[in-house]
Amino acid sequence: MKKILFIILFFLILLPDLGAQRRRGFMSLRNRTFNRATGSIIASVGPSFCIGDPYASIFKETFNNGVHNYNASLGFRHWFPNNFGYKGTFTYANYAGSDKVDKFHGGLPYSYVSNYFEASIRAEYAIKFGSRWGRIPPFAVYGFIGGAYLNSIVKFPQFDNNGVSMNSATGSRYNSGFAIPFGVGYQYEYNKYITIGAELMAKYSLTDFIDGYSSSKTSNDLIYGVSFTIGYKIF
Repeated sequence: MKKILFIILFFLILLPDLGAQRRRGFMSLRNRTFNRATGSIIASVGPSFCIGDPYASIFKETFNNGVHNYNASLGFRHWFPNNFGYKGTFTYANYAGSDKVDKFHGGLPYSYVSNYFEASIRAEYAIKFGSRWGRIPPFAVYGFIGGAYLNSIVKFPQFDNNGVSMNSATGSRYNSGFAIPFGVGYQYEYNKYITIGAELMAKYSLTDFIDGYSSSKTSNDLIYGVSFTIGYKIF
């Protein structure tokens, strides 16, 4: 009987220490989970618009003679344990606009369709929050800014005497330059591998030729839009 009482007393003495070690191990695992580095392949698509020289509403041109004013991209994102990170991206976009009232475009209403290609690298900082299974923060909001090299191939639809666009092209213009992308985003970890989210972005172009036209009366072209993202975590 004394031996049994001694064994019970021994375990009662050790129990708080075993619990503390278990909690320390759990916190260590939790910290490793919260602060782990991640790498993901990110695809995105969404509407975007180029603010250039045409004065008419760009929204009217989105479904005029095809689908315009959208962007699609594929990239790689790496977030470090300190929540800083970077993302490299290749983007294709299509922009269109028209000018129904002649302002200064050589006596004709101005119209363009631009096929836009871009390679960019940007720095990001994320704030992660929420919990799932007691250890994984599934939500993140982040901001970003970076640099991009762009190339645009522009076609100019013809106009008849009434200023109505026709389905033909009289020429094209090839342009390249640099831009500064910046914006904010949101990401949700759907499961261990899949993420979904959205971004609000703008790109300040260092060229005025994305729409194929430049004038001293206007500033450089500006791109803005919304992208919906889906990612696959590779580590």
